Amino acid sequence: MPVITPNYPCMCSTHNVTKSTKSVILREMERANGIVNEIMNGNAPWSKLFERHTFFTQDYKVYLRVLAAARTKEEQLKWYAVTLVNLLGALTFISGRGWLNPNFVISWQNWNS
Repeated sequence: MPVITPNYPCMCSTHNVTKSTKSVILREMERANGIVNEIMNGNAPWSKLFERHTFFTQDYKVYLRVLAAARTKEEQLKWYAVTLVNLLGALTFISGRGWLNPNFVISWQNWNS
């Protein structure tokens, strides 16, 4: 599933999409499609499209934050890469085995960019 990040510079994020994140993206796109169809059929106002979401308040309440730190910038880049590869590999392995809750989302922030 090709995914282009909505920031500058635009980058292909396809390699970051796992089964769990793909399912969340597709579910949200289906929800948005349903809202837009209601609006276009005259059954809902445009304001419905901009209602507050519950993504972080009801849908996903628990987060795991992994912080990788080092003394120098060079060590930080290496430690970040090692941490990311190992964590992503473990989560992808677990996700592929069906051991995770289907609502589990794998995501990370690249603090080096």
